[in-house]
Amino acid sequence: MTSFERVLQICGLEREEAVQFFDMPAETVGGWTDGSLNVPAAAWEMLAQLYDQVERAAARTEILLDKADLDPSLWNEGVGIPHGAECLPNGSEITAGLMASLRRLRKGRRPMD
Repeated sequence: MTSFERVLQICGLEREEAVQFFDMPAETVGGWTDGSLNVPAAAWEMLAQLYDQVERAAARTEILLDKADLDPSLWNEGVGIPHGAECLPNGSEITAGLMASLRRLRKGRRPMD
């Protein structure tokens, strides 16, 4: 697995979502993913910005989880938890919701307590 592919996963992007996110042909994103094409600096910068957005969304979602009475099945099904203003790709939104739940676990709270 290439570094680029791992970073896509960290940001919650499947290959199809990455094609839309970068607005590039599938062959180009596929080449970046399999390592046959060099990933341009601009693509890495876009991923870094997306990761920052995911982290901010996770922090906001954690606050919402602390305040809200949400259905515990959300955790088991990996459903993204709405978190407000930022418009994230679906996979990134799910990642943010799961990150928020993991933050709660790290603090000794169950994901949906």
